[in-house]
Amino acid sequence: MDFNGDKMKTEIKLDANMNTGEGVVRIMPHFETMNMVWKLDLMRDWIWELQREYNKRVDIWEEELENSDAVIQ
Repeated sequence: MDFNGDKMKTEIKLDANMNTGEGVVRIMPHFETMNMVWKLDLMRDWIWELQREYNKRVDIWEEELENSDAVIQ
């Protein structure tokens, strides 16, 4: 997604536990003060973008598994 307009810091953080591989989303108080329709629109966009990135990495992982399977056989 390209941005030509203004950007602002949204104060939403994606944190990862490097030991367990678990992740959490932290929403900071500033985000909660914004208009609800604006928040919902942004969150829908981010979910779509994160799902797209996830799917790309699943495809790469599956390809790696197929290639490693070919080497083993």
